[in-house]
Amino acid sequence: MLKFFILLMLPVVTLAGFGGFASFLMMGLNPGKTLSATWSPDGTYRARVMEVFGTTQGCGVGTSYVVFVERRWGFIKTGEVEPFCFVGLPSQLSVEWNGSTALSVACTGCDPETAYAYDQNWGRLHFRFDLQRQ
Repeated sequence: MLKFFILLMLPVVTLAGFGGFASFLMMGLNPGKTLSATWSPDGTYRARVMEVFGTTQGCGVGTSYVVFVERRWGFIKTGEVEPFCFVGLPSQLSVEWNGSTALSVACTGCDPETAYAYDQNWGRLHFRFDLQRQ
């Protein structure tokens, strides 16, 4: 009886294992195009400027640009957040690390009506936004 149960469950367990492995590999994929990326001085965080197609959390238009921040421990991604989103040109955006836990985002000539800024910190990471820069 045990042998029959093992033979019956073997294909199910095998498919579940392959599905879990495939989803683990696809966890780091984002539906967008990375235009630039910069690591924090201690290598814990990576900030990327991405062009995304479709709606994002603050910008509900077809194409917009987001600042996407990931927290990593070695090769393992342990978290992610999108602190800034805007409609415009990627050349308007400047992303700069001020220490290991402070990220400054400046947008030259950004329209505050078409921009979204995350209004709180993300754990130890602090965000600073300058949308009025000309």
